[in-house]
Amino acid sequence: MKKYILFSYLLLLECIAWAQSQPQELLLQQFTNYQSKVLQEKLFLHTDKEFYLAGEILWFKLYYVEGSTHRPLDISKIAYVEVLDRDKKPVLQTKVSLSKGKGNGSLLLPQTLTSDQYTIRAYTHWMKNFAPEFFFEKQLTLVNTLYAQEETETRSKERKYDIQFFPEGGNLVQGIESKVAFRAVNQEGKGIRFRGFLLSHKNDTLVRFQPSRFGIGAFTFTPVAGMRYRAVIIPEGAKPQIMELPKVFEQGYTLSLAEPGNGKIRLTVSTASTAAGPTENVYLIGHTRQQAKVAAVAALYQGKAVFTMEAGILGEGITNFTLFNSIQQPVCERLYFKKPTHLLSIEGGPEATTYATRQRVDVQLTAADHLKVPQEANLSMAVYLLDSLQALPKADLLSYLYLTSDLKGTIESPEYYLQNNSAETKEAVDHLMLTHGWRRFAWQDVQRGQTPVVRFAPEYEGLLLSGVITDKKTGASAPNVSAFLSVPDTLPQFYGGISNSKGEVQFSIYPFT
Repeated sequence: MKKYILFSYLLLLECIAWAQSQPQELLLQQFTNYQSKVLQEKLFLHTDKEFYLAGEILWFKLYYVEGSTHRPLDISKIAYVEVLDRDKKPVLQTKVSLSKGKGNGSLLLPQTLTSDQYTIRAYTHWMKNFAPEFFFEKQLTLVNTLYAQEETETRSKERKYDIQFFPEGGNLVQGIESKVAFRAVNQEGKGIRFRGFLLSHKNDTLVRFQPSRFGIGAFTFTPVAGMRYRAVIIPEGAKPQIMELPKVFEQGYTLSLAEPGNGKIRLTVSTASTAAGPTENVYLIGHTRQQAKVAAVAALYQGKAVFTMEAGILGEGITNFTLFNSIQQPVCERLYFKKPTHLLSIEGGPEATTYATRQRVDVQLTAADHLKVPQEANLSMAVYLLDSLQALPKADLLSYLYLTSDLKGTIESPEYYLQNNSAETKEAVDHLMLTHGWRRFAWQDVQRGQTPVVRFAPEYEGLLLSGVITDKKTGASAPNVSAFLSVPDTLPQFYGGISNSKGEVQFSIYPFT
């Protein structure tokens, strides 16, 4: 027995020593354990068009997939769809049945809606456990021809811009050359054209810059300790604006990404930390859509360390790189986008080129994978007139799943980044990664083994209705009380439940139409 205990103790010491000697593997295991406990759902809503008249019917189809693999899900059975006004208040709401990764429905746009820009949003009950930024959202235009559009006090004639600066990796550190990305948009979230100047505290011009596309761009400079830097932004036809750059730290880490060619990615770590010794290690974790791809370690030499890897080991879409210092604290982050290549190819068209009025139109479609092998496909198609009011939609399923759904904020013309292969597009997508960083979790929670607090259960059977039973006399919650719910219809439904210790009772409505 003593030998067995001694052997177990030595084995435990060996495991602990291995874990301590491989911190990147420990970080990777913590990340994997966290992700295995948190289901990520994504919804994409395809509307029949993006411009409507009041009184029309808005038709839509929902695609419901798992967030990491983008494969169809069949867990949540209900999706919530709502139309929001400019103040993010719902003006229309509906519930939609989901089955085997899809659902469909419609909304009548009433004549009471005024002409304006609206947002259509879709989410599940389970998705309410996470930030609303992960809900699907899309902009729609509605015109009411019965009422003249009135100017409101909230629509100021003075143009206002949102201008932000983003140091690569997250930090500006004295004495280390850094790339600084910028983003300048108007009140509608559209990028603006402007000229910019970076000034020192003595008003010396250090850098001149302008956006490359959609109000986004980047410049490079080396900050000096003790200096404050300002940027002057001069929009076309508007007054100049002066913005402060983020604080320059005396100590810290920077992380820069480059593609030297031959399908490789190079991430360079630089530090001005006085605590960085000659043998200090730094660790890099990379994941694509919450799937672990990279766990590496490098030693700092004269304040620098380099990670080099093949781009082929990363998944398609956005990869999030996180840098950890020697005591496994996250200190820098950088996003990288890998354009998807193994796509479903859809071809087809009508059988004729011209048709008579009200003549039946047959459309033939074929779907195949990247190897030209025919595939089954879940599709939706909208037919409408292209004119001065109705244009082709700017967002599609592909750009949403691989790009928009994993970035924070509004992305202008997301389809541009996937439909073009030029050097200009490659630079623009890298600027996008620098200005729209986002993560679905906090590393502090991952390292502590904490999972998000679940307040909303997935509706895996049908619609969940909940309520509270109280005592009529005292108003206190009434526990252990039998309750019943009836749904009178052509097919009547009847449900029962018992209140819990807080008086809460819940019914699962199935099937839901």
